[in-house]
Parts: sequence; structure tokens; C-alpha cells
Amino acid sequence: MNLGLCGLNCAECGSFLNNECKGCRAMDGTSIYGKCEWYHCCKDKGLEHCGQCDSFPCKELNSALEAVGGLSAIDNLKGLQIPK
Repeated sequence: MNLGLCGLNCAECGSFLNNECKGCRAMDGTSIYGKCEWYHCCKDKGLEHCGQCDSFPCKELNSALEAVGGLSAIDNLKGLQIPK
């Protein structure tokens, strides 16, 4: 599975499937949709993905994912979390 730092599965995106976009990880925080806020937030905090953040899932991430119908991304990241 090719997940963005926000948890979205790039393999479910038409732009990724059509090789128009390689995803924010491969494109250093940029996609065909522009600068990826989540990529840069994670990198600034030294995190591999949003699921490692103490504020996960933050209000901003939740709102952004809800707007694109991608709330399943939160579950994707929960699956990557290491139990505390």
C-alpha cells in the first residue's frame, strides 16, 4: 500500500494510477494538487506520518480528509501506530 503521510492510499487515486502524480513522499511534499501541508508538518516534527503525532488525528487533518471523503486514511494510520 502506498500511503501518503496523511494516510490516504495513493493507489486509489486516478492521478497516481495514470502516472500523473507519484505521491507526496516521492515528490518531496508536492503532488499535482500542490504543496502537501501534512508532509511538511510531519517533516518539521521529524515524523514518518501523521499517525505518530501526539495530536493525531488533529482537527485540521480530520477536516481535510472528511472534505475529500478520505476518513479511512485515519484507520490506515492507526494500523501503523506502535502501541504505547
